Amino acid sequence: LMKLLAGVLAPMSGERKPARDLAIGYFAQSQVEELPAEATPLALTRENVPGWSDQMARDYLGGFGYGGELATTPVGPRSGGEKARLALALLLAHKPNLLLLDEPTNHLDMAARAALVEALQDFPGAVVLVSHDRALLESCCERYLRVYAGGVSDFDEDLDSYARLLRGEGSPGSSSAPSTTPVASSTAPAIDHKERRALSNRLKRLEEQV
Repeated sequence: LMKLLAGVLAPMSGERKPARDLAIGYFAQSQVEELPAEATPLALTRENVPGWSDQMARDYLGGFGYGGELATTPVGPRSGGEKARLALALLLAHKPNLLLLDEPTNHLDMAARAALVEALQDFPGAVVLVSHDRALLESCCERYLRVYAGGVSDFDEDLDSYARLLRGEGSPGSSSAPSTTPVASSTAPAIDHKERRALSNRLKRLEEQV
């Protein structure tokens, strides 16, 4: 699904129609492995954003922990978390208005995860996120989609309800199942999902504080 949204794969049927001003930033699971080992963060940034000077690129990289000599050190010896941070930096340098993130926290330590959460919460565009990181999902997502049986539907409950569904305590179509609404036939405006998810997350944080 993410590759279809990113335009990497062509749909088997139907048509993908991107908006005129759409600028996609796609972070694939293989993004870290695809960084050339001999390249430096500075060279990669200049290559990705040709209009930037060395100083502009250095200033930008400094915000992602690649200041000073680290900007001109080959990527190869860096840890998985450091490479993931660089890959995200290169992605965001293009100023996309839609982020497609496939397991972005796989190689990140706790500090880097916290920084990613903050960045996503402040991101002015839209984000489609696939992750097994429950804390990331609960902190950043305003709407959940369930990909199941060849279709995509809104999942209107929280992740606890989804865990119960996976354990077999509820099943699609049963009276005890969480509500799922096919995306294509949903008539509720997106703001309803955003408000509901934001209120749910706020309530959880308050309950944890109590």
